[in-house]
Amino acid sequence: MTNLNRAANQLKQLVDQVLPKYTMPFKDGKTIHIGNTIVRRSKRHGFVIIDAESNSIVEFANTKHGAVAIAKAHNDGDSYSNLLERDHRAAKHLNDAVHYQHIINKTNDDDKKFILETRLEIAQDMLERENSVLESYILTQ
Repeated sequence: MTNLNRAANQLKQLVDQVLPKYTMPFKDGKTIHIGNTIVRRSKRHGFVIIDAESNSIVEFANTKHGAVAIAKAHNDGDSYSNLLERDHRAAKHLNDAVHYQHIINKTNDDDKKFILETRLEIAQDMLERENSVLESYILTQ
């Protein structure tokens, strides 16, 4: 039994030393936890990023990718102004895509549809580009 206790203590020490270096996001109900930072959906602002230690709002984000990236940067102590800017651009391209899709569905003019389909593809590509940059920040470092 002492060998088992010793092995359990060694494993606990190893986990306590190595695990704090890696903060992986995990979902608990409607919230996403990243270390001491919490991401929640907001009714008015998209997503709200909260510092759990000080119980204060860190920032608001428009997209989930942006919110998780900003929360990770805040938790690591990094500057997140670039990530916030990318989040705003992603929200802009998402709104553009929704707008173009709505007009495509409502219009009967083929020329207008063709132009809007081109704009829709551009907006979707730009949104995908912004999301891939945010995802790469989340998954690396």
